[in-house]
Amino acid sequence: MKLSAAFSLLSDLRAAIIAAFGPTLRDGPVDIIPKGRTMAADVKARISRELEGHCGVIDTDAFLIHHFPVSHELIDAVYLKLENKHYDPKRGWLYAGKKIPKRSSKSNKEAHLYNPLISICEAIRIAATEVEPSDVGYSSHWFKSPDKAPSSSDVKAPLIRPDIFLLLGMLNEVKAWEEKLKKAKDTPKEFEALTMAWWRRVATVLEVKSDISKTVLDHINQLMGYLRQIFREQLDHMFVPGLLFTGTQLAVWIVDRSGAVGMAKSFDIHKEPKKFIQVILGCSTLPPERLGWDTTMKLWKQPNCIHSFSDQVTVHDYKAERNWVIEMSAASGGRVRERFLTVKALSIQAECMNGPATVVWAALKVDQNDNLASDDVSLQVPQIFVLKQCWRPITSKPEGQLYPPREQAVEHCIGQLYSYEDVKINRRVVTTQHFIRGGLKSQAPRSRTTPREEDEVKNMKGRKRARSESEEPRPLGKIYGVTILEGDDAYLFEPGKVAIEHRIFSRILLTKSFGTPIQFFSSLPELVRVCSDVLHAIEYLYFDRKTLHRDISVGNILICRGAGEGEARGCLIDMDCAKVVEAMKPTFLQSAKESSSSENAFCSSIREYQFHGRKLPSLVADAMAHLSDDDALESLQYLQNGIGPYIHQSQLSAELSPTDWGFLEDRKEVPDVAQHTPQTAKRSITLPFASPEILNENRLFPIQNIPNQPPHDIRHDIESLFWCMTYICITRDGPGGKRRQELHSDNQDHSELQMVNYTLFSAEAPVLWDNKKELFLNPTHYEEYIMPQFHEYFEPLKPLMKRWWDILQLAHRNPMLETIHLLLRKELQSTTNQLEKTKVSDSDAQRTEKVLQQRKEELITLSTLPTLTKESHLQ
Repeated sequence: MKLSAAFSLLSDLRAAIIAAFGPTLRDGPVDIIPKGRTMAADVKARISRELEGHCGVIDTDAFLIHHFPVSHELIDAVYLKLENKHYDPKRGWLYAGKKIPKRSSKSNKEAHLYNPLISICEAIRIAATEVEPSDVGYSSHWFKSPDKAPSSSDVKAPLIRPDIFLLLGMLNEVKAWEEKLKKAKDTPKEFEALTMAWWRRVATVLEVKSDISKTVLDHINQLMGYLRQIFREQLDHMFVPGLLFTGTQLAVWIVDRSGAVGMAKSFDIHKEPKKFIQVILGCSTLPPERLGWDTTMKLWKQPNCIHSFSDQVTVHDYKAERNWVIEMSAASGGRVRERFLTVKALSIQAECMNGPATVVWAALKVDQNDNLASDDVSLQVPQIFVLKQCWRPITSKPEGQLYPPREQAVEHCIGQLYSYEDVKINRRVVTTQHFIRGGLKSQAPRSRTTPREEDEVKNMKGRKRARSESEEPRPLGKIYGVTILEGDDAYLFEPGKVAIEHRIFSRILLTKSFGTPIQFFSSLPELVRVCSDVLHAIEYLYFDRKTLHRDISVGNILICRGAGEGEARGCLIDMDCAKVVEAMKPTFLQSAKESSSSENAFCSSIREYQFHGRKLPSLVADAMAHLSDDDALESLQYLQNGIGPYIHQSQLSAELSPTDWGFLEDRKEVPDVAQHTPQTAKRSITLPFASPEILNENRLFPIQNIPNQPPHDIRHDIESLFWCMTYICITRDGPGGKRRQELHSDNQDHSELQMVNYTLFSAEAPVLWDNKKELFLNPTHYEEYIMPQFHEYFEPLKPLMKRWWDILQLAHRNPMLETIHLLLRKELQSTTNQLEKTKVSDSDAQRTEKVLQQRKEELITLSTLPTLTKESHLQ
């Protein structure tokens, strides 16, 4: 059901949404999310979307050798130490002298396995320390908590409960742990209090199920949910291992930023004990970087910074907000390294398991003694940097190469680059392909035949016995594109079509680019000026740098300090989705000038005919007179039915320039986006602000002789800016960007507002595309259905938004239009002039002053080093 139909036919919001889009609401990016905790069902849905088609399978032995490279000597020594007491070659692993039972008569089918598995895992870990003491910089302990979710400093963290997990220890607790284990039965509450589980302490997870069945699909989903939560809580994790124990079988998975990869075949821990020892030893004794920790990040702590996995970390450090110290290349380049201290997280998307997993901080430069450092001693407050880390596709250019030179960036309202680099650990660039996965490729899908076909083939070869169907592995289901089968002694994972996009871990540092996201504006004039600045940035990138940003969103538009006291300027950041267009093409007027064609059959009509009472400029008329007959006819249609009505509505003066008619006259060539070859097959966009043409990859208005799949063009970036403004007008209640209370109300009077917010900004991509497309196909619907939902504070912007909508209609329907940016610039300037003359109410003036004061206070706060005390080390 379309938006307009929903308004007219359904008065109840919930019924409208269910009828139109199904019973389940999805939350979108930015702050378009419901309040409260993330639900486990929502986590499951997100995991399915992220991992579908991005889940690989590797030969089991190759997988174990690479991901758990424990020496054979250590494995053999631990095995001999455990033999008889903990492992019997005939009976398998033992607990209290008895073989671990497969099933239990109790209602909780897995509970009987927790203590035996923990006991065995701990025996393996302790035996290794006795055989070969090592200093890996951390200590750990296997722990169970199936009935209680690990604690989190994130109030929205889902309440999910792993069965068993490997918990990082603290130096002052290690001995106490060992003592308490012996008395655990007598003092369980004391032991639980001592080993309080925080997600920030969880190194890996062991999910336990008593037997294998079709529910194994749910078990894998559960495991992935736990690993995703580790990513969310621990910003210094590059990848996370996870273990799934089912019956007697163990399967191991690794999740990174390119998806998931697992073993092709599980193994029986009783029949292959050394493999089990190898996995447990790997989780407990390998160097931190081999278990996924980013050793280039350290926690801010006095007197010395430490890694988050260090056994010197205290419980207070797990509870408090974390500040990180990260080294980066100096602006001067070369081998000079500088230290930066993060003082505030600006954006965190670390839980992503197939994507950039972007994290952005405000940061200060510090010296080797952890004192503030500055390149400019004249500054009244230290320079605040913007530090961003993400995992870019291996085929993409480094984001730093897409930023303009430093001296041009601020002038053109773009973030100013300080330095950038690909992260290295042990002198190796961190990639999902080689550093994490060791270059191992996922197995190709197996070409499987039916049992009868196999019988026929074998009989033809002289085999005496036809194969029984019972010997063929039994399919249990499919998850993330991987088929799971149950064999006689194991279960198998067979990949489908896998599309792994390998990624590189990279960081970039911006200076003079710290600011407030655009939705937290202080006044209408400021909001419109920032839009004007961003439009200028889009123009400059496109025409002067041959670059399209391709991800204009409210999170990528900042309000930064201007040159003067109290002044603000817009700043466009985040170039990791940008593309550079190498090919160029002549503008319409230049192409006509270069044409050697004689005058066409329409030349007289073109020079004399008046379009809506306006005669063409001679420069345009002469150019059109030398087009081919077909091109000239197309141009006449554009003038008559496209730009002509727009000019008529604009009530411009009688003397019109070629620019007014939509033709560039100050440039000879423009980027030819149609000739660009995308770097990756997948377009990276922020869905709520994307054009429907990009969401669906089809033109809104098909045009003869033009491919129906539109390349990303400047009009799409300008349209994204339009949706940003529409989003702000619908969801904000004025200066400061407070979210409207009506969006969370159950009052039916607000159902239309909530419907508009959902269908344009919060829904899944197909719903967003469908409703935005309908708005373009029915041009009056934006004014009829969307603009009435603007908050009353934005009433003065309605004329601007209406004209902006008309310009977008014109651009999408008429590819000949070259001046979409110039038409919009006039409208923005006109609105700015009008707003500056408009008297502001006392209440709005007070809110504006409050916002400006809050910005000053935040600037002072962020310019000060965090205070560390004994009680709360990382405030």
